[in-house]
Amino acid sequence: MSAAVSMMGHGAVAPGTVESAEIEAGGDVIVEELCMHSELIAVIGTPGGIKTKVQAGFHASLQERFEKTKSDLESNENEQESLEKLVVFFACIPKKTRATSWRRPSIR
Repeated sequence: MSAAVSMMGHGAVAPGTVESAEIEAGGDVIVEELCMHSELIAVIGTPGGIKTKVQAGFHASLQERFEKTKSDLESNENEQESLEKLVVFFACIPKKTRATSWRRPSIR
């Protein structure tokens, strides 16, 4: 097990891996790979009340993939709903009418 480490920065701090550490930053703390048994402290928010985004526990690219998948799912659900409406519509038309109302164009 690694010895406890303490680190302080005035701007952003971006260690690759953190284990058994205490990190305090005046800006962002971005851990790219792994963070275990550690305490990370960063300033969040602004006095002006500007929107602040805080992420913990997953990689940002996974969030982007999730959002795209969610969007694709919504599109597929909308398409499914449209197809179900068509199925109901065609089910209401008598079979005899369906068979005679459409004719293949003749090729001469």
